[in-house]
Amino acid sequence: KIAAPVAFPFVWLGSFLYRVLQVTIYALIGLALAKMFGTTLGFDALVRLSVIAITPVLILDTLFGVLGISIPFWSFLCFLVAMGYLAFGINANRLDDVDYMKTSVAFTAYGFSKE
Repeated sequence: KIAAPVAFPFVWLGSFLYRVLQVTIYALIGLALAKMFGTTLGFDALVRLSVIAITPVLILDTLFGVLGISIPFWSFLCFLVAMGYLAFGINANRLDDVDYMKTSVAFTAYGFSKE
């Protein structure tokens, strides 16, 4: 009974360090994706995007663990989902030549008039 409270800080620290390493690796992958998409995101921005990208996976993993649901190749699927979110976030930060507030679609969607 005494082992669990003693082990908890070490398990928590190990889990934290694992997530830090995971986010760092994902940010490094994000550097390659950013170059591929033609964005100029810095490493710090990619770390923040990586944290956001793994959040849905962490929620699903916790939920499935509590419910006792087992999915084949779950770790690989988690990686793919996180990479999908990361790629979406990087692509959303791409600088295009289009000024979206000057297009008619943006103005009509928000109820503004171009005149």
